[in-house]
Amino acid sequence: MYRPVKRRRKCTFDVQRLSDTHYHAKATVDFESPFRTKKKHYEFPVEDDTIFKVASSRGMEILMPPEPAQASPPTISLPEMHLDHRLYPHQKAGVLKAAAWGNAMIGDEMGVGKSAQGIALAKHFGGRVCIVCPSYLCRNWTREMAFWYPEHEISIVGKSVPETSVIISYDLTHRRDLGKCNVLILDESHYVKNKNAKRSKAIMKLAKKTPHVFLLTGTPARISPLNYGANSAC
Repeated sequence: MYRPVKRRRKCTFDVQRLSDTHYHAKATVDFESPFRTKKKHYEFPVEDDTIFKVASSRGMEILMPPEPAQASPPTISLPEMHLDHRLYPHQKAGVLKAAAWGNAMIGDEMGVGKSAQGIALAKHFGGRVCIVCPSYLCRNWTREMAFWYPEHEISIVGKSVPETSVIISYDLTHRRDLGKCNVLILDESHYVKNKNAKRSKAIMKLAKKTPHVFLLTGTPARISPLNYGANSAC
């Protein structure tokens, strides 16, 4: 009776970029380490290579991410900004970085204040603001603007588009001419993950002529790089 020869499983230490400062790795062989988060999973600083030596000593092949993912992000100088004292430290840090870049995605977890950061950026850059969000959040954005930016006039788009700053639902973006704005905020930006959708095309067109575009989403992983069309305008 023929029995196929079993191939020996390859031992690897597969490394992926987790953030600007850290790597994540999955190992074929589990081993103890201060960087171990759970069985066979490790998170460690980019500049720390000691874990690579441990993995190699256990016979694992180190699989690094592509070179662009290994590169350190460019150093940016944070702008001088007068920030609302009510913002939390993590919100202030997010606003400063996003303001330095001019265009950014804020992917904080749900419930930690992404709306406040978006409004702080709108205040910093000034001019007409367009906020795009799901229809059920339009009223909530009106309240947020009244709380964080009460001196700024803003209206919800209905049958007509006001000349003031506007809040509009994703469903209406391809049915209304929103004109020009200086700041575009896309709340729950995973709504534009399909680049072929009418609303995604309309928002891409608007984003390309808007100087400052900020995406807010608590679920950025839902947006596949292949379907990142509307976000590429940022």
